[in-house]
Amino acid sequence: MEHQKIVDNRLLPVLPLKNLIALPRSIIPVVVGREISIKAVEYAMLGNKELFVTAQKSANVESPAQEDLFHLGTRAVVLQVERMPNGTLRILIEGVVRSQAEEFVYIDGFMAVKALDKGSTPLEETSENKALW
Repeated sequence: MEHQKIVDNRLLPVLPLKNLIALPRSIIPVVVGREISIKAVEYAMLGNKELFVTAQKSANVESPAQEDLFHLGTRAVVLQVERMPNGTLRILIEGVVRSQAEEFVYIDGFMAVKALDKGSTPLEETSENKALW
């Protein structure tokens, strides 16, 4: 594991999710129980409250590494944190924009990524897209 100091403002703590995804402009509640995830949330709260939220490829992996995560995720902001009596955190996150992990690093017991935001692709104004909307 490589330890680095955060010197790039694009470096975001990673919150890996099991059986759940966060999309831009969505607000979702998440229960955070794994130590690696709790440390990532606590670190985010010390800064700009942003996280890189991505799904795990397999929900059976308890300690995910870089290869266990999708590299496309969402840059999200932590809106609320509540510490539960059992030590877990209940948080509310809001997706900001799609983002792609360019480089993974390990910092003080949690994973972080250098991320590149991916803009939304506008849809053509067709009758089919209007109906789907």
